[in-house]
Amino acid sequence: MRTPALLASAALISFVTLISGCPGDSPDASPALDATAAQAAPAPAPTSTQTPASERRGVPAPKFEGRALDGGALSLEKLLGKRAVLWGFNPEIPGARAIAAALAGIAQERTTANFQIIGFSQGSSAETTSAFLKDAGLDIPVFLDDTGSFSARVYGRPQPAWAMSMDADGNLIAETYYFPTDVPEPEKAIADIFRGWLRLTVPGELPLAPDFSAEQFDGAGSFKLSSLRGKPVILMFFLHTCPHCHEELTFLRDELPKIDAAKRPKLIGVSSDGRESEVREELKRSDIDIFDVIVSDPDVSIRNKYGALQGVPVTLLIDAHGRITARIGPGWRSDRDPPLTRMRIAQLAGVTPPMLLSQSGYSGNDFCAVCHESEAATWELTQHATAMTTLAKFGADGRSECVTCHVVGYGKTGGFSIARPQPALENVGCETCHGRGGPHLSPNHVVAENYEPACATCHTPEHSLGFKYASFLPRVSHASLAKLSPAEKQAFIAARGKPRNDLLPENVAKVGSEACASCHASEFGKWKASAHGKNSPEIGCETCHGGGADHVAEGAPKKGTITSLADKCGSCAMTQLCGSCHSAEREPDFQFHMREKIEAQRHSDRPLQGLVSRELPKANVAAVLEAAFAPLAGGR
Repeated sequence: MRTPALLASAALISFVTLISGCPGDSPDASPALDATAAQAAPAPAPTSTQTPASERRGVPAPKFEGRALDGGALSLEKLLGKRAVLWGFNPEIPGARAIAAALAGIAQERTTANFQIIGFSQGSSAETTSAFLKDAGLDIPVFLDDTGSFSARVYGRPQPAWAMSMDADGNLIAETYYFPTDVPEPEKAIADIFRGWLRLTVPGELPLAPDFSAEQFDGAGSFKLSSLRGKPVILMFFLHTCPHCHEELTFLRDELPKIDAAKRPKLIGVSSDGRESEVREELKRSDIDIFDVIVSDPDVSIRNKYGALQGVPVTLLIDAHGRITARIGPGWRSDRDPPLTRMRIAQLAGVTPPMLLSQSGYSGNDFCAVCHESEAATWELTQHATAMTTLAKFGADGRSECVTCHVVGYGKTGGFSIARPQPALENVGCETCHGRGGPHLSPNHVVAENYEPACATCHTPEHSLGFKYASFLPRVSHASLAKLSPAEKQAFIAARGKPRNDLLPENVAKVGSEACASCHASEFGKWKASAHGKNSPEIGCETCHGGGADHVAEGAPKKGTITSLADKCGSCAMTQLCGSCHSAEREPDFQFHMREKIEAQRHSDRPLQGLVSRELPKANVAAVLEAAFAPLAGGR
């Protein structure tokens, strides 16, 4: 098991390897690939036309440049602006095909989700690699790294298979060199890892807990999960030597007896170690031998069914109908998991949950959802629930001016922090609209059920074109969404993010672009010379600024009678406006290349606001050391 501290230490080791440039410099290394440390020149000071660089402090991805097998030039710098998965593989070893198949499945979403997959073929020939990729149906840029120098530079020695995820600014987000290739459904298990990295998951109904049969410890016979249908269940995947498993089991040992025996959930353990005597001995020695049933999982089939392959503990709460109501882990956070699990277990048992909201910070949606299940379910239908994923697609999830309206409590005590991200506080959550702790702790946050002031803090004219509280409220109203049928809910989800036709003022007559020329001669001339003016004159001033009749009328005020775009956020407002014609269906990646597209058409001399300029991240030793030792703070 790799604990957070070990993961951070592993990242530090990789980082030190990168900046030292020790292994992998053999003179006979493949000339197709030059992999070097990610040491960029100091970032330039932001200008008025440039959004500040990401504030995320992380380990920079290893720098590389060269020509791929298809002859195309590629480098880390050219990837900036897209998220990426870097995948090292040897096409001739077992397991490579399952990883390739998993990547082939998610590769279909590259354009719409703004990411790329880069392969590094190691220990094989170009011909074998090309045939392997063609057979797998995987069309990605691939470098030939026949000596394994790239993985050696990163890991200290060549690795037969590895993968890394990086954000749009070139920072490492996740990495692994373990792939569950020896499980019953390896392609799905591996794809789930990549989908988690890339935020490609979608909301759905509570899933049924997969049934399984397994032999119990102590020769107690076969156990079948469905035999407990009608009773609540806590299913825990554990390792008897794991300190986090011990911590969670100690919590359960003290907490479960507080619930009446008739309502108490059954605790079922799935041991990662099949040595029964050692497992029992350790559990008894640590006074945590509390499982109602322990089963072994020698073929990893149960762990595969539940996606519990990347560490322990992983705990599933299963209701009496056999549906998974909550998932905890991998891991156990001693600050957050005990109060949240206590509430969830009470709910699972059918007793009134205690209200254990954070008294000093923000709790997050998980706490609210324990008591407000229907509201949580309708929230998942909204774009609020994917607000952070939207930023990640655009590579803006490390920029404070963007993050502030896509998370809970940004910049406030106990709220979301870019430097130390808290997944539980991502997205526009309950406490964004209802205040910290909702009406329980912030009773005056919302007055007379009027949420318009809360909405207006983010839905400003600069960022949210065409925002009208009355028409937007039904899109996020719990009561309105709860009335939708299943088919209507699916249609509602499918319509999220689609182009809108209500961005500009309605019912204002158009007067034609020529009417603008007398006052806006410079802008008119630039428009005439642009692709719009030359090739599509019908795409004129009023296409982007709205009808001009009220603006040109004799004696009419000039301000407020036309939509000015110079003060609008290039990422938020302009993406909406340009996207109304340049939709994902027509131009799938248009929205991710907004700066160059807008600069080619715009006619204002004012700086373009909100669209990012990127540079390679600096190697920040202090940040890496801080990240490595953070899990040890406070004696943890």
